[in-house]
Amino acid sequence: MSYLSPRNSPLASVFAGLPPPPVPLDQVWGDDGVDYRYRFAVYDIHAYPSAANAVYIFAARQGLTYIPIYVGRAESLSRRLSSHERRDEAIRRGARYLLVHVPAVTDLIGYAEAERRLIRHYAPTLNEQHNLLPALLAR
Repeated sequence: MSYLSPRNSPLASVFAGLPPPPVPLDQVWGDDGVDYRYRFAVYDIHAYPSAANAVYIFAARQGLTYIPIYVGRAESLSRRLSSHERRDEAIRRGARYLLVHVPAVTDLIGYAEAERRLIRHYAPTLNEQHNLLPALLAR
């Protein structure tokens, strides 16, 4: 991942006087060989941002690196997060950040495809139903 430090980060007010955390820009290739850049807004793990057709990541952070623990998608992000069955488990595993990507109307990759590509790329531990690697290693 590469990072930028924007001035208007959603977390800027949380860390009064401190620089905002970096916003990740990530480039992920799909099975079709097409690469795509995802830009994520960064929030506190307990936030309920309002967004439609969004991809979100519960993530931990080590230095300047975000570690995806769970990747999901939502038609209504605030509604999905209000009763999310994996958030508490993600927090127990170290997640402190919510990263949100909302594809633009002009984007070639919609939110469902973005979720699939990000899960395949990162193989987050809480995406077991999509992540075959742990099952294969257990054999």
